[in-house]
Amino acid sequence: MAALVVPIGIALTPVAPLALVAWPILGVQVYEDHRVNGLGQAWPSVVATLGPLAFPFYIRERRRLYASLAASGPPEKLADGTPIEPDGQLPADWYADPTGLTRVRYWNGSAWTSFGAR
Repeated sequence: MAALVVPIGIALTPVAPLALVAWPILGVQVYEDHRVNGLGQAWPSVVATLGPLAFPFYIRERRRLYASLAASGPPEKLADGTPIEPDGQLPADWYADPTGLTRVRYWNGSAWTSFGAR
């Protein structure tokens, strides 16, 4: 019931045109971010359906991903899964994703980036 009340309430306010403009922009951003970072399969559909109402929850999930990347430390495996000997500074390159959301993720020499690939 509440899922119907909120969209109807927004539709009856002057904010409705702004929500209609933001809806596809948020949907495309979430789809592209999902493609790159591998954030949950359902997020593009949820944001496409609920638009601005679901976007804050998506942002919360994205922040959790970046927090886990920051806590994971330097790469432990190469892109092919070969373990790395921790003997010094690793060069910037693609390494096995420590979060497991994508196959590889880019290490810029000092931290993980948001760029991943499947």
